[in-house]
Amino acid sequence: MPNKRRFTRRILESVRQVALRTPGGLHVGAAPAFDVDLVRLDRVVERITRGLYWHHHNHVRLPIDHKVAVWSEDGLRDITAADALHLRRTLVDPILNNPARSIGRNVLRYWYASGNHEHVTGWLFEFYGDVRFVAFTDPSAPAGGA
Repeated sequence: MPNKRRFTRRILESVRQVALRTPGGLHVGAAPAFDVDLVRLDRVVERITRGLYWHHHNHVRLPIDHKVAVWSEDGLRDITAADALHLRRTLVDPILNNPARSIGRNVLRYWYASGNHEHVTGWLFEFYGDVRFVAFTDPSAPAGGA
């Protein structure tokens, strides 16, 4: 129970008011927001990716020494336009050519594609229709490495 209280306290302490703006930049009011720990969320998405890999690959686990690279959409906000285009062409577009799947009445929607090599997969996750992550499994990079 102490961990739940600490988690709740951290969220409540991080709540602040933020300005709401239209895509054109017009101020339309304020709303509460809170900061999230993207590193922690990336680890959660890594575990989800490993579980769904198992589910979609006949209950074969991704080897523990294979890396799952995860980025949140917010974490990719500052990449260059050239890097964004490369990511879109090489990872996002091929994944989106596959059907969307849903868990929990669309709480989680995801797409995935298997690569040309064993244990290479790409994943797109969308939580609550708003929060997005991209992930891929990489057998050439040891887990825990950079």
